[in-house]
Amino acid sequence: MKKNVLVIVIFCAVVFLTYYFYDDFFEKTKTDELGIKSTVETFIKEDFRQTGGNNKFNYIVSDQFKEYLKARNDLKNFHAKIQNFEPFNENFTFDYDSISENKNKAIVNVNVTEEFSYYCGKERIDGAGANDLYIIYLTKVNDSWKIDSATIKADADLIDDVFDVNKELGFDNLNFFKNDNINYNDMNLKKMLKYINELRKELDHHSN
Repeated sequence: MKKNVLVIVIFCAVVFLTYYFYDDFFEKTKTDELGIKSTVETFIKEDFRQTGGNNKFNYIVSDQFKEYLKARNDLKNFHAKIQNFEPFNENFTFDYDSISENKNKAIVNVNVTEEFSYYCGKERIDGAGANDLYIIYLTKVNDSWKIDSATIKADADLIDDVFDVNKELGFDNLNFFKNDNINYNDMNLKKMLKYINELRKELDHHSN
C-alpha cells in the first residue's frame, strides 16, 4: 500500500514539474517573440524605412551597422530633399515569414508593407509605397533585443538594392548562431560607404 502511494506521489510530482517547466518555457518563448517583434517594428519605423530614417539608433548594438545606416539614411533624406519629396501618413504592415531563435540570438524574415502619401506639385498622391522582405539579425542584451544588422531585399531602390548589408558585414545564419563574436568586414563597410558618398556627390552635382 505504501509503495503504491509513493508511486502515485512521485508520478504526480513528475507531472507537475513537467507542466511547470513546459509552461515556463512556453511563456519565455512567447515573451521573447513579442520582444523581438517590438524591437524589429520600432527599428524599421524609426531608422530603416523604405523612405529613409531618423538615425535614432536606440535599438542597434553594432557600430559598423550604425555607420552604414547613418550614411544610407542621410543619402535617402538628401535625395528626398532635392526632390521635394516629403512622405506623410505613413502606415506599416508586418507579415512575419520566420523568427529563428538560438539562446540569445535571433534571425527574422519579415515582409514589410510601407504605405504613405506625398505631394507631387499641388497634387496629393495617396497609397504610394513598397513591399519588401527584411532580413534582420538580433542579439539579446540585458533582457532586451537589439539589432546587429539588417538587409532590405528591394527590387529597385536608390541604395537598398545595391548591397546585401548582412553579407557585406559578415553575417550568415550558421556563423551567427555558432559564434559569440562576429568578425565584421571593415573593408566591405568602407566599400559601401564609398559608394554612398560618390552617389551623394553625383546627386548633388545634378541638382545644381
